[in-house]
Amino acid sequence: MTGTLSAGNLETHPKQQDRARTVRLEFLDGLRAIAAVAVLIEHGGYHFIPNFAAMTHTVFSFGKFGLACFFLVSGFVIPFSLEGRPGLRRFWILRFFRLYPLYWFSLGAALLLYSLGVSGALEPDFTPHLARNSLVNLTMLEGLLRIPYAIGLYYTLTIEMVFYVVCSALSAKNLLRYSYTICWMVLAAAAAIGVCLPLALHRRVEMAGLFYVVCLASGTVLYRFYRAKVSGNAMTALGGGIMVFVFAGTWLNYVALKKADTFEHYTFVSVILPWAAAWALFLWLLARPHRKLPAALLWIGRISYSLYLLHPLVLAFFGARKGNTLAFLLFTSISLLVASGTHLTIERPAMRLGKRFQGLGPVDTLSTVAG
Repeated sequence: MTGTLSAGNLETHPKQQDRARTVRLEFLDGLRAIAAVAVLIEHGGYHFIPNFAAMTHTVFSFGKFGLACFFLVSGFVIPFSLEGRPGLRRFWILRFFRLYPLYWFSLGAALLLYSLGVSGALEPDFTPHLARNSLVNLTMLEGLLRIPYAIGLYYTLTIEMVFYVVCSALSAKNLLRYSYTICWMVLAAAAAIGVCLPLALHRRVEMAGLFYVVCLASGTVLYRFYRAKVSGNAMTALGGGIMVFVFAGTWLNYVALKKADTFEHYTFVSVILPWAAAWALFLWLLARPHRKLPAALLWIGRISYSLYLLHPLVLAFFGARKGNTLAFLLFTSISLLVASGTHLTIERPAMRLGKRFQGLGPVDTLSTVAG
């Protein structure tokens, strides 16, 4: 790619490597900021904006856009984390300190709010077996055990953890470098489940989850492309395959075969448009890696994990207030303030502790979708 540093240059010149990391940090933080704000708008819109639910289900789903951005970022960064910093033990220690302290704080805060009678702090299906579900939710793997999530968006963290495990296993066997081939395999499996299965059984599947897995795998290939390890023609071919899968799978699972729950009905446009927008934004920023981004956007990117996890708890305080624009602005402002506070008091100290534990020196804020 024009204007990017080659792998050889990065290995030869440490100063250029540092500069490249700074560029990547801004690039990824900008994407994470936009993604986190999009998810916040999706959740806040249901509570405060009249007819928002109709718009997000018929025209543009902000939530689907934000999650697609998040998963593309995760896929892009993980090869850097595993290959640029060899050592699976170190990788997992750093991931633990990066993810779990704030995650446990959000879970504890949700339980506290529920005990104080704040409606909406926990998912309704979580509360009947509160003690058991709380203990399992501590693992971040509750979805694999078919245990309800305390907060609905926790399911994305389970996907992240599974992705880390798979990539770690591939890295241990020196197979992660075959990202392009692996991505085609993932795409083929997703097409079999998301296209062939609905055609054969006349039943829809969860297309969104399949698409996010494809985004994770594609992100690793985009990293190879950025490092000039995958050609433009190969990337174009993969993009064409993904496009065919997404169009066919979306039509089958959101148009031809709908959910029984009318609340979950999305139109073809409301799904395709945000997913295409997420890819377009990622590729546009990736093609301009030296573009300077606004400081405010970069800060929101740095606090995006806090913003993502804690804004549902702020929202629980407000409840449904349709047509109240002031309440929406206040919810957004408080969410940003809370996220800034937890980033400074929980996230960064935990990251420093993880670095100290490994003797790695200053905190490197280049991280995955979670932060």
